[in-house]
Parts: sequence; structure tokens; C-alpha cells
Amino acid sequence: MLDVLLVEANPTDAALAGIAIALRKPRARVSEARTLTDALPILCNGNAPRLAIFGFEALKQTPGKLQGSCSIVIGFAPQLSAAERQCALDAGVRAIYERPVEWRAFCDALERMLNDWLR
Repeated sequence: MLDVLLVEANPTDAALAGIAIALRKPRARVSEARTLTDALPILCNGNAPRLAIFGFEALKQTPGKLQGSCSIVIGFAPQLSAAERQCALDAGVRAIYERPVEWRAFCDALERMLNDWLR
């Protein structure tokens, strides 16, 4: 079973990402957190999910907050500024993927991201 934590403030984006993951990885168990504050206890405990996907707001809140995380943290967000991107990477986010708007591209990007990090 693949455990994935979605950290996304926008409920619609979280639902779409959850559906896209379920379609591409049927054996995945997806849990959600709306804020980085809600996600940190999950990421830093002994049962942390293997992968955490951060949306736009969570990526902007990451500086200095991911120490001790047991999960691979990646970003999936619309365009970030170079400074926002660098802050997230410096905080421990392993990679940031551009989040497409169109549904098929959105699903394809999520699948590429999962394949890249969950071999």
C-alpha cells in the first residue's frame, strides 16, 4: 500500500489530486491536510507517509519547517517565483513540479511525479 499525504489549502485542488492519484495508482491511500501546521505532526511521526505532495500555500510556508520529516516531500503547484521555489527547496522539498490546469495534463503530471519518486 502506498501512503500519500496531500497538503493543499484549496479543497477542489485536493480532491482533484486525490482522484488523479486514485486513477493512476489504485493501491494508494491518500490522506489530506489543509495547512503545513496540520501536516507537520503527520510528517514527523513514526508512521509518516512515504510521499507528501505540497500545494502552493504549503510550499510558501516551508522555510525551516521540514527538519525531521520522514517523508519525501515534493511540490505540485502553479508557477512559483524563483525565490519561493528556492526557499521550498532549501527547506527540504526534493522537487517542484508545475501543476497544469487542463485535466489530462494534470493527471499525466501527477503520474510522472509519482513514477519519479516511487519506483
